[in-house]
Amino acid sequence: MELFHKANLDDFKTLDPTKYTFSLNGRKGITLEEIGKLEVCGMSIFTVDEHNKIVKVEFFYDPGQLLGSLLKGEKLGTSSQETASICPVLRSTG
Repeated sequence: MELFHKANLDDFKTLDPTKYTFSLNGRKGITLEEIGKLEVCGMSIFTVDEHNKIVKVEFFYDPGQLLGSLLKGEKLGTSSQETASICPVLRSTG
């Protein structure tokens, strides 16, 4: 979260802006200056230095796997009764 709200690189408290690199799916790492606006969902590995400041982040993200799992399954009808029987929250309401 801190990564997206700092205007000055020297304001970072949880990472070392001089050593920090960001990598997505094994690609070459990029620096803070190169990141710009970036929003990623997935699994990540954080590497920290002796002061517990983040120096490297590797994100692993497969959009096909994420979207594929969202699209699997049977189509739901428009009936609220059918939706309620599948949803664990709505199941007890009717």
